[in-house]
Amino acid sequence: MSNHTTTFRSCLLLWVLTYCGLAIGVEIQTVPIGLTDNLDDVNRVANDGTCCYGAVPYKYRIGQYEVTNEQYTEYLNAIAASDPYDVYNPEMGTHIRGGISRSGESGSYTYSVRPNMANKPVNFILVWDAMRFVNWLHNGQPTGAQDASTTEDGVYTLNGVNSFSWTEPFDAPKNNTVGRNEGARWFLPSEDEWYKSAYYDPRTEAQGGPPGDTHYWYYGTQSNQAPQLARTDAEGNVINPGPNVANYRHSALWNSAVGNVANVGGANSATYFGAFDQAGNVWEWTDTIIEKSFSDGLRPYRGVRGGCWDDWFWMFNAFRRPYGGDNSGDCHGLRVARAFSADDLNGDGTLDVEDIDLLSAQVRQRTLNTAYDLDDDQIVDRDDRRFWVEHVAKTYFGDANLDGQFNSSDIVHVSTINEYEDGIEANSTWATGDWDGDGEFSSGDFVYAFMHDGYELGPRQSRIAAVPEPSCGIIVLLIFAVALRSSFVRK
Repeated sequence: MSNHTTTFRSCLLLWVLTYCGLAIGVEIQTVPIGLTDNLDDVNRVANDGTCCYGAVPYKYRIGQYEVTNEQYTEYLNAIAASDPYDVYNPEMGTHIRGGISRSGESGSYTYSVRPNMANKPVNFILVWDAMRFVNWLHNGQPTGAQDASTTEDGVYTLNGVNSFSWTEPFDAPKNNTVGRNEGARWFLPSEDEWYKSAYYDPRTEAQGGPPGDTHYWYYGTQSNQAPQLARTDAEGNVINPGPNVANYRHSALWNSAVGNVANVGGANSATYFGAFDQAGNVWEWTDTIIEKSFSDGLRPYRGVRGGCWDDWFWMFNAFRRPYGGDNSGDCHGLRVARAFSADDLNGDGTLDVEDIDLLSAQVRQRTLNTAYDLDDDQIVDRDDRRFWVEHVAKTYFGDANLDGQFNSSDIVHVSTINEYEDGIEANSTWATGDWDGDGEFSSGDFVYAFMHDGYELGPRQSRIAAVPEPSCGIIVLLIFAVALRSSFVRK
């Protein structure tokens, strides 16, 4: 095959991926945070004498993991061929704990991940770097120069602010004037949003929640006991994961460093909501302004939370730490948050069968996380599944392929899967016939789907007024469902 042919095919593939919306961008997994009636943690006075944190009266999502070097590298290659606002810190490429190298000259810079650092948290991040990153996410991850369409506006209107703008006299926003804009799709978590995600637990002590029914843990590992020290292999991956493990107090010894970052999520110690590393590894910026007292008055700083690989006290829930706009180091990283949408329950950017499968699992587990309470009755139950099917997906029970209709093609599809009453516990999904949400594909799913009267009615958007009586076609399909038991091959 000629080089011209190979090049043509590569270009064609790139064109298809780009213009058909299939290009793979930075994928950030998030977890939903509900329980909108939670109160502040009144039992903990912070190290600076302030109180109280954690109350958030709306649903939102927060990053399941800290932003990694791999994700930040992809961002840099999209917007930093020239880097007028210094979103790349040279220490990322020279420091023993940095994870990203830069090559070339300004105008043609390229970036790559350093060995064994792809799944480690990015560090040497200024608060302005963090804000520019979420602006880029909010704007759809565009490629181009650093301007209002990419990094300088969207969630935070920066207007050229740089690392030293809070002390310099030129016309750029000061720390106390840059806030989150309305309609933000991605953002840095506020201190309350971060605190709730890390420490809040709706369970009582009898249900496994915090002692004394305080509903807040001391550490972001669902524990009031200091976590075990994380140990790592030669590549920086945690080798002793567990329910209460964290990377702190120089415990990650690898790459000739006395203390280092470790793979995100490697400690496997989650918050109640399912986020990892909100104890140790790197500090994480919030967009909350903290006024710090100096001899000449108060100065506006931003707060970090969560502790770092080198300390232990800052990851305790009572400790908050303010930093100026010019502060970054090997402990400064970030975690992002985003607006909640019932259209995308698993946070992958798409309304699909994985969302209804996740909701079904939460119903079966009787979750207390009201992020899944779509009908706002304060209970996560089958009514929320019905709300998702009829009002979010705008379809019917039985629509296995989610094309907006329940018809014979769905019946044919599930009949080829060979999961009908196969005796394998909880192995079925919406796409394979589990329409009642119990994890199984059985005759009950056909009954459940037909009971909701959607068969052969066309798209739900075109449905008008009363639902007709079940047709003989439905009865035939019910008979077909029963016949599946004898026609499917048992494993």
